[in-house]
Amino acid sequence: SRMMGFVRAVQREEHSEVEKGALLAEFDDGDLQLELSLKKAKLNKAEADFQRAKRLLQTDAISRVDYELAEAATVLARADHEATRMKISFTQIRAPASGIIAKRSVHVGQFVQPGQTLFVI
Repeated sequence: SRMMGFVRAVQREEHSEVEKGALLAEFDDGDLQLELSLKKAKLNKAEADFQRAKRLLQTDAISRVDYELAEAATVLARADHEATRMKISFTQIRAPASGIIAKRSVHVGQFVQPGQTLFVI
């Protein structure tokens, strides 16, 4: 596991064969989905502010510094949004290699920590 959270679903049992990349388990991602929606709204606002700053700069209605601040805010909001998307991808535990599950040490509803072993393949 790369993150902490509650296990929502376990897709595979011990002694089952898996292919590399197969979904093994999923964490509850409700909080992260809400966070993603909030960050998407912030990104949309930053992009709109930046577009407005572009137009205002052309008419010298704002300073170059204000324009650069709007641009930086957009870059920051985009990076923040992408970071949350990456965290959401960590809520799906996938097989790192093909093989047979020798041991499953994770159950639905369990709280897991980063680095905790969930399956042995």
